[in-house]
Amino acid sequence: MKEAGMYEKFSDDCPLLRDFKKYLRESLKVPNCQQEVDNVSRFLRFAQPSGDEPTLDFLTRSTETRDFLTRLHNTSMTAATILNYIKNIIRFMDYLKTRLDLGQRDAQLREKCQSFKEMLQTLRKPISKSHSQEVCKTRYTNFVEGSRSVAECQEVLRVANRDFLSVYGRLISNGVVSESEKTMYRYYCEAIMVLRQFQRPGAVEGMTETEWVNRKHVDGHCVIGISKHKTATQQIASFTLNQEEEAWFQEYFEKIRPTYLSEYCERFFIASNGKPHPQRHERLRSPARKLQTQACHQPGDQASRGDRGCCGLHTEPEGGCLELFSSHQRCGQSALQDTCARINSCGPI
Repeated sequence: MKEAGMYEKFSDDCPLLRDFKKYLRESLKVPNCQQEVDNVSRFLRFAQPSGDEPTLDFLTRSTETRDFLTRLHNTSMTAATILNYIKNIIRFMDYLKTRLDLGQRDAQLREKCQSFKEMLQTLRKPISKSHSQEVCKTRYTNFVEGSRSVAECQEVLRVANRDFLSVYGRLISNGVVSESEKTMYRYYCEAIMVLRQFQRPGAVEGMTETEWVNRKHVDGHCVIGISKHKTATQQIASFTLNQEEEAWFQEYFEKIRPTYLSEYCERFFIASNGKPHPQRHERLRSPARKLQTQACHQPGDQASRGDRGCCGLHTEPEGGCLELFSSHQRCGQSALQDTCARINSCGPI
């Protein structure tokens, strides 16, 4: 991308891009939208190599748009990423159609935006087909070579456990904990949700402090419900921690999280700058890899490769636990008791 000059973009202070970002945040309720704004900005810069302010001349230039997508493909970018660029540009078209002031300057703006959007949708079809083929090829490879077991996916938790417990011991005794150790501790808690409790990354990103405080205690476990998790819109995500894991999360909540906060943030897991995790949808792709880096562990290829499978995407449950945790459950009292009873019957992971 960088060598091909595809990272060039307009300044974030451009009125058009600044208002587009405001539209995403306030109208579409997309809080972490910087990546989307950057993708659109790169496209605008490619279509308009000169000038400090982006114009809308690209709406009548289909050649530049085709060249942009071709250039992305030539940089060995995956079809999924190219589709994401197209999705972002289409959303930018929808935004332009809301700008009444621009429509007054150009009476045909809406028609131009709609035509441009239809062109993008046409260009998207072969790329979408290519993406489907890539997914099919990956699934076939997994079918032939076999998927990693739950134990293999959780190897990083076992290897990093010693360093994690060392930090935990210093937290409960009010000892000195470095910033890197705090980060590693947070990564480990996130990895517990993804690799042991089989929650999708949207649940990790969406969990709030209120949901943690309102957790339910049943049969020696605590059950946490998460309402905003970017999966099924009419169900909550829920997972269960034993007493030891609950104590680990509570130490993060009481001792580490407050040191990150400069202003109020409802998210439970926050970055060291006090803000929610950037939504890059790498599917939190690596609490596992980050743990290896932070704790200086190298548990082998098995713990880090294909960690998407550890994010609740396995199809073969082990001992019933995987199927149990990857499903969404209602959080009524009887459902909580049933959840804990089924967990106990699975035995330790």
